[in-house]
Amino acid sequence: VGYARSHDPLASDDAPTFYLNGWEPWLQMQHKDASASKLEAFPGVEDLSRGYVEEFEAHANAALFGKGPTAATAAAKAAATASDRLTKVFIAPRGARTRLHRDNHGAHARLTVARGRKLYVALAPADAPRLSPYDGTTATVSGRRDAAAPAPGSSPGEADSHSPVDVLADDVRTRFPDYARATPYVAVLGEGDTILVPKHWWHFAVSLEPSVTLMRNFWSSTNLDDLTALQKSTLEAKLRALKDAGLLRGSIKKEPTRAPQITSSSS
Repeated sequence: VGYARSHDPLASDDAPTFYLNGWEPWLQMQHKDASASKLEAFPGVEDLSRGYVEEFEAHANAALFGKGPTAATAAAKAAATASDRLTKVFIAPRGARTRLHRDNHGAHARLTVARGRKLYVALAPADAPRLSPYDGTTATVSGRRDAAAPAPGSSPGEADSHSPVDVLADDVRTRFPDYARATPYVAVLGEGDTILVPKHWWHFAVSLEPSVTLMRNFWSSTNLDDLTALQKSTLEAKLRALKDAGLLRGSIKKEPTRAPQITSSSS
């Protein structure tokens, strides 16, 4: 925090700006009140993430190990950990940037500025072809790999979630002519302001002054299919690990092939 307050991005030194991006403090706190569950509720925003993951884990545990209190407890613990991981803190000095990207796994995002001011630029999913997204093999128009680019071989749908476009660059329309046909939406957030970024929307941010931001990814009734796909992929990876370790015996009683039915509620 002291660094963020004092760092001058216009100083003459060549050291890169340090940006605490995506810190998960609630996973590192051990006392009983450390859960981020109190931060899940937000007026007018439907967040089904924790309840859905718990239902899915319960179905999966029942299929693998049978129903019982141990399986239910394990499902609740897994859901709490997964939900805590979705809530992150960003601490940034003036000038620190979050490159243009869209969040993975079809998640919505909620960003609240707790301290300072930040500029956000958002673009609709339809503008993706105009943003020259990384394809996992190429990085920039010059063919040189950028440090922020996903590595080749990234999983489908993840490699194209970042863009080399700097929306604030003076030459952005020269380097990326297609960007001239995109429609950016711009907002400046002050302390206590929140921006909601729907699934697949591209967004870019820059701190106008030292800032602390609270971010949460979440799924609602509009994108639960994306969370289903993520949970099934995670489950398949666990099953492969169990099989490779020789710990998976017999047949699965009932595979959770569809989404559990849970009650939607806005909070």
